[in-house]
Amino acid sequence: MLTKEQQKELLGVGLLALALFVGLALLPVAVFGESGPRWFPSGNTMGVVGGVVAGALIAGLGAAAVCVPVLLALGGLRAAAWWEDLPTVRVGIFVLGLLFLLPAAVYVAGGGPPNHGALGRWTGEPLVAAFGWLGAGLVLGAGFALLSVGTLAWNPLRAAASALGRGGTLLGRMLRWLAALASRLKERIGDAFARGVSDATPVPREEPRVVEQASAVPPESAEPVEGIRVAAVAERPRHA
Repeated sequence: MLTKEQQKELLGVGLLALALFVGLALLPVAVFGESGPRWFPSGNTMGVVGGVVAGALIAGLGAAAVCVPVLLALGGLRAAAWWEDLPTVRVGIFVLGLLFLLPAAVYVAGGGPPNHGALGRWTGEPLVAAFGWLGAGLVLGAGFALLSVGTLAWNPLRAAASALGRGGTLLGRMLRWLAALASRLKERIGDAFARGVSDATPVPREEPRVVEQASAVPPESAEPVEGIRVAAVAERPRHA
């Protein structure tokens, strides 16, 4: 006879194994590249059964099918009590809410039938008909905010506002740094231009000075010479 503790562990192991099976079944073969079709000839990593399960989940839930293995894994952890610190109930409710919101959001965003599934058409079509695509988007956004606050105590609007504030501060610092960098570059370019102009300006060459050498005989000496000659002529004796 199994004890209550053993039953919980068996249930936990079973749910975790099922979560792994569903998760691998939803994994596209294309992620393995060219080797995918050779490794998985059935077209699914979990064979024919996995293909049937994945097809049914995608047809019904669309992109929200990824929430199913997450819910199963949370149920396994909760049943086996292997992760007591994790608020599995709150996280499970959050994922379950996403299971209903995501298909409608994909439908409102214009996704095709494989992406929103039947659930997206059932929930998104009335919203678009009643509020239009913009109003439906606002309703779904408010629903997501309420879901996250009520389950995870996390407000996405506050997180977005703080992220914008940090982004604005970072942007301001970057702009100031760019302005300082531009100012320094402008100063360096101006200095380089000024040096280039000064180097290109021709330096006036000094003309050689012509030094006039004084004559051997000073100018005032000519008059005495002439005077001597006149006196010599005057002193010549006159012949009768």
